[in-house]
Amino acid sequence: MFRPFEASSSKVEVDGRTVLAVLNGMMIRGVGIELLRKEGIVDPNGARWYSMQAWLNVFKRISQRLGPDTLYSIGYRIPSAAAFPEEAMRDVASALQSIDIAYHNAHRNGEIGCYEFSEQQPGVYFIRCDNPYPCDFDLGIISALVDRFRGSTQYSVSHVAGPCRKRGGDECRYQIMRLPK
Repeated sequence: MFRPFEASSSKVEVDGRTVLAVLNGMMIRGVGIELLRKEGIVDPNGARWYSMQAWLNVFKRISQRLGPDTLYSIGYRIPSAAAFPEEAMRDVASALQSIDIAYHNAHRNGEIGCYEFSEQQPGVYFIRCDNPYPCDFDLGIISALVDRFRGSTQYSVSHVAGPCRKRGGDECRYQIMRLPK
């Protein structure tokens, strides 16, 4: 169980490629640089590791200052910025399963939570997000992978009613459903 914007420990770190996604996901790069700098992240480098708490503080500032659309935009760019297991991603289902692998590869030194994938039936998937990131960021990641691997098939991506980190819940759940042709 994680609280939004709170790392489980001061020792947890996030990789620099993920940090750089903030800059790529913002319309005004200078704002991203300013927000990172306020948390001690100066000249982010894809080869370095950074405090997850500082990183989450940036997300909190983005949430308060720029809102859900910017968080979604940053999340949407994560699959192109972070290291995903490309060789294992063949379709929507395998791409969604890869989120947890990429997440664990981009964080280290403590408990970070998860992105738990399940398939209810063919073409109907769920992702349970039990981590300290904001909902709109997670929705961006999920949507980007669905868009990338859907081919000519249409999918709906929706936040499932129930616990939600925006409302003090411990997790968020998303349904990804293939739509009939």
